[in-house]
Amino acid sequence: EDGRDNYERVSSTTPDKTKKNKKENKNGFQSLGLSDSIYRGIVKLGYRMPTPVQRKALPVVLSGIDTVVMARTGSGKTAAFLIPLVEKLLQSRANYLSAGTSVKNFSAGGVVLSPTRELSTQTLRVLKTLALQTDLKCIGINGGESMEKHFTLLSSSPDIIVATPGRLSHHLLEIPDFHLKNVEMLILDEADRLFEMGFAMQIRQICTKLPQNKQTLLFSATMPKVLVEFTKTSGIMSDEPAVVRLDNEATVSEDLRIGFITVRSGEKDAALLHLLRDVLPQVKTSAAPANIEDDEDDDDDKKESDETVIHSKKMTRTKKGVLIPKLKGGEAARGLTLVFAATRHHVDYLTMLINRTFPTTGEHKTAACIYGTMDQEARHLNLTTFRSGHSPILVVTDVAARGIDVPLIDHVIHYNFPPAPKLFVHRSGRAARAGRIGYCWALVDTEEMPYMIDLYVFLGRKLSTGHKNQDNMDDSENLNDEAKQVEYTLDDMTPEMVHYGTVPESTLVEEVENVRRILDSELSGGHDIDALKNLTRVCNNAMKQYRKSRPEPSNAAVRRAKALLEGDKEQSGKRISKGSIPSHPVLRGIEREKFLSTASSEEDKQKILQKMNQLRKREEFLKSLNNFRPRETVFEAFGTGGGKDAGV
Repeated sequence: EDGRDNYERVSSTTPDKTKKNKKENKNGFQSLGLSDSIYRGIVKLGYRMPTPVQRKALPVVLSGIDTVVMARTGSGKTAAFLIPLVEKLLQSRANYLSAGTSVKNFSAGGVVLSPTRELSTQTLRVLKTLALQTDLKCIGINGGESMEKHFTLLSSSPDIIVATPGRLSHHLLEIPDFHLKNVEMLILDEADRLFEMGFAMQIRQICTKLPQNKQTLLFSATMPKVLVEFTKTSGIMSDEPAVVRLDNEATVSEDLRIGFITVRSGEKDAALLHLLRDVLPQVKTSAAPANIEDDEDDDDDKKESDETVIHSKKMTRTKKGVLIPKLKGGEAARGLTLVFAATRHHVDYLTMLINRTFPTTGEHKTAACIYGTMDQEARHLNLTTFRSGHSPILVVTDVAARGIDVPLIDHVIHYNFPPAPKLFVHRSGRAARAGRIGYCWALVDTEEMPYMIDLYVFLGRKLSTGHKNQDNMDDSENLNDEAKQVEYTLDDMTPEMVHYGTVPESTLVEEVENVRRILDSELSGGHDIDALKNLTRVCNNAMKQYRKSRPEPSNAAVRRAKALLEGDKEQSGKRISKGSIPSHPVLRGIEREKFLSTASSEEDKQKILQKMNQLRKREEFLKSLNNFRPRETVFEAFGTGGGKDAGV
């Protein structure tokens, strides 16, 4: 039974579904005229209908012309170039056999270049699943792997090579009998990332070994100037390639919910722990097991799915047909979470801190980590434990923003705010994929406020704290007016609710104390505390170097950030403050629910609400006192006589 029959069987149980099936045949993979073996591979990958980028790109690529495809991370780009690649090689093989030519006399027919080992491994895994019902041989050639292993793989006459540019160009130079003269399709995956990482020379060397009549596909989330110039001058593509642009590079997924938490730099650890402990488990829609329903064709596909890695006992399917990892207990409550940090030292520190705060009794720790200089085996092990859900939190540097094979993420947390808006888009693209709702949180200190403002402009969003009638507020009105603040839950968030705000002071004080107790060994009782304390010093030094290397924000963003923190500037140079930044609406709601959960009656609830109002007034006074900046020093006050007027 082929994949096409399988698609028809899914929707042939009722007359209504027969009508729906005709629509799927018109807009689905069936209309592309693919081989039956590829249909079966598509079924194994879990696709029922093409994603938007696949719907636009597949007909163009299958026509055989050079193509540039621009779409954001997580849009289904991998299958969009692998399906045409496998289809093209199957047709070529059939032509060779009909002409009486032995296929074994030819070298690889397809080459896929990826910027990182992790992305290359991910692509190879998807490719093997797609080509499982064919006799095509697919191999991976990546840096950090054994040369002997590569020699064995290359001598096996592979049909498709998925590789990183550095190692593949090395083999082309060092192995006399290895050539790519019969390549029919070259694919540059994450092309912008390839050039950002400095692989232009290696790609140029590889292209000199390829035939002129090959088809070239370039898949990228963005189109930087260096990439445009390379395609024009290198001859890698035709002068006028087809361009498929799904959406603007400045956009994020419509299913992504974004929140910015403003904190002082020394309180980021406390804010992160608050998010992990109290905020993320509040999401009712993120942990997929709550929404799992068996599809009508699960039994029909069971035998086929058992043959693949994707349809394993560790994976399950939502009612939309999306495959996700199964989580258990507290892991399911929090969901899979990706935490981005600035340097590898921050990654080590945060991983140790999270594991100290959320200890587990099992074999696996709560948090795993990955960074660029980590040993390949350790990276693979940590990534595997995260993908399986055993370690539901993965702390990474930007090496994982694009390229690392991560499953469907529920939450992305930016511990250090990305200095470039496009980097924010790339990082956040790991969540809200395949039609699932995802959440993105960013911890923003005072130095990072200008970058946050630049991001608002980049995304075309209005800078807002979530206040009612914020546009019509008078300068004299305080941003912390209780009547004007709003609260909402995570499940009530929409893409338009891109608000910024602080952590409620009572919660922040509690979490800061928890971090202090961990660092002072009051709650630890382990030998890792010395290492944790040493890492705090190392992180401080690393942060100084990181600040020097990151790009500067725009001057307009710096001015707006200063106005937010210190107030608007009058013509006289005096700044009039509108009050400190209020608490984030989501965190306010969680704090309220936390207080009310201790009430046993309606009367108790009223008392608690009154207590909360008093507590917030006290917090506002302390916050305004902390933010107070005198207009002049005490010496200046006495020198000008201002001290006497002030009663000093």
